Amino acid sequence: MGRPKGSTTTTKRTVKRVPRKKPEPDVAPPPPIRLYYCTACGEAYAVLKGKFRKSNSRFYQGNEGYINVCNKCIDHFEKEYTDNFYYGDNDKAIKRLCMAFDWYFNDSLLLSSKRDNADTSRVSSVISKSQLTPYNGRTYDDVLKENTSEGKIESIADLERIDPAEKIIDKINEKTLAFWGTGFASNDYIFLNNKYDDWTSRHECKTKAQESIFQKICLMELQITKAVQSDGKVDGLVRSFNDLLGSANLRPVQNKDNALADQNAFGTLIQKWENERPIPDPDPEWQDVDGIGKYISIWFLGHLCKMLNINNSYGELYENEVKKYTVAKPQYDEDMDGSFDDVFGKPSNSTEDREKEAILVD
Repeated sequence: MGRPKGSTTTTKRTVKRVPRKKPEPDVAPPPPIRLYYCTACGEAYAVLKGKFRKSNSRFYQGNEGYINVCNKCIDHFEKEYTDNFYYGDNDKAIKRLCMAFDWYFNDSLLLSSKRDNADTSRVSSVISKSQLTPYNGRTYDDVLKENTSEGKIESIADLERIDPAEKIIDKINEKTLAFWGTGFASNDYIFLNNKYDDWTSRHECKTKAQESIFQKICLMELQITKAVQSDGKVDGLVRSFNDLLGSANLRPVQNKDNALADQNAFGTLIQKWENERPIPDPDPEWQDVDGIGKYISIWFLGHLCKMLNINNSYGELYENEVKKYTVAKPQYDEDMDGSFDDVFGKPSNSTEDREKEAILVD
């Protein structure tokens, strides 16, 4: 059917416009979160810094220089090695960890770590200091080189490598290594032995505590000597050395006070000699060969006791000796009259006899 004529109406179609979307820019997806795992305990960390320790070893360069064991495990291993493997020797435990993770250490670092904050483990202190000048960049390989160049001795077998002409083996034995520990050079052992003999010959060393103090004094002297030779700092070492002398009552000020005390109290000095170095008794053949001891006991001590009316052995000796030279007054009785008349004649009582006697006298 067609459109009717005369109609002017038209139908319009509505077209709905759809806005055109702008093309989205190319945005990279967010990177996945990286976690760092401790290979000892398995704990995951989001960062390395503060959770793991650094090492100068080439073995850890691909991990930004950080080792793969967390700080908590390192502190745990230090305590475990100290208590269960080295019987309380913390220095050996630290050396073992340094060997495992390629850290550098030396005796000066070990000694300085003892004076650090007690809240920080010693191995942390050693590692931190080994990252500073003049040790920065060093690893355990440098420890091995230093030990080889210095000829450090770890056992008696190491002495066989030394020139026999030096006769070092005659001065270093197993007892020496057990007393001072291993890891020193042969000349160090000789230095330590000489120092120890010098100290103990000048001062009393009878107890285990005194022996330990003198041992540490000698080790400290060795450290100071090496620090001076290498132009290192000796202030801390000297303070530690003075502290050891103070604990042993060997500081010069203390010795001066003791000497003054001995001079002011002579009796105290005599008592000290009698207790420490008493005069031994002489042999029987040399005991009072001229009798002077007996003479003084009788005529001085005995006479003095007699005058003061003191009854003791000296007074008894005096009385017995005096009796030998005492003359007793004679005693007369009636029985002796006849003998007296026979000798001197019978006395006369007559007047005539008395007159005769008077004439004879005149």
